[in-house]
Amino acid sequence: MDILKVSRKHGLSKGFSRTFDDALFLDDEIDKRLVTAVLEEKKETTWDKKLAEDPDWIFKRVKRVVPPPKDLYPMVKKPFETYRPLRCARTRRPLFDFENWKQAKNVLTAIHLGHVSDLPGIPFYFVRG
Repeated sequence: MDILKVSRKHGLSKGFSRTFDDALFLDDEIDKRLVTAVLEEKKETTWDKKLAEDPDWIFKRVKRVVPPPKDLYPMVKKPFETYRPLRCARTRRPLFDFENWKQAKNVLTAIHLGHVSDLPGIPFYFVRG
């Protein structure tokens, strides 16, 4: 989310961003099953290997959804709680200073109020090729 700014120079920023994205956006289960079958049968690889090598390939083929607030809130809260006390190995600074933590609380409030989740019955995705 654009309103959450963490230092890109921090050693944990990339890991946090990935964990945050994975908590916020869930893979559509039907798409994931279909892509997994193709990867295993025709590409002779697995979902996890392809995701590590070329996530763009995966996300061009799999819809991602933002679940309802009651499901989303605890999933997004966990990365904040996990990464909050951790410090950069090089600088010894926390990933979340006072201002970042204030932003994180605003994100959690927006999620709790339902301002982040997909709306039921309104498709945000379209076929790409």
